[in-house]
Parts: sequence; structure tokens; C-alpha cells
Amino acid sequence: MTTPKLASLVKALNVSSDYILFGSDDRTDPSPLYEILSNLSPKEMDHARELLLLFVKATTDHNLAATPEELEKEPEKE
Repeated sequence: MTTPKLASLVKALNVSSDYILFGSDDRTDPSPLYEILSNLSPKEMDHARELLLLFVKATTDHNLAATPEELEKEPEKE
């Protein structure tokens, strides 16, 4: 498997490369956010995502006019 293909899979499946390559995602030092989010149901995860996007919108000057959908888009390369 090539690196670009692995990167595409990681992005499409929203998993780590370790998970794809080794079947597990051992995090020895997970972030506090990861610990909180990993215990949520899919519906709760959707709500958390929306809240986080609104938080970013409200606290980031360059994103003040952005919608949650716009915040999720990858920045265009100049």
C-alpha cells in the first residue's frame, strides 16, 4: 500500500494509520478531549461536533462569518 493510499483511507474512514496497519489504535497519552469524546454515542458525538464548530466560529476572528459546513471544508491552497 502506498502512503497516499493510506492517507486517503485514514481520512475517508476517520481512523488512525495505526488502526489500519495494526488493527488497534493504542494511545499511550490520549488528549482529554479524546477521552471525553470516546465515551459518547453517535448522536451525542454529532451534538458535540456541532458545539465545537460553533465554539471555533465564535472564538476565531477569521471564522466569524463561517458556517459549520464552511469550517469543515479544507482550506483552499493558494
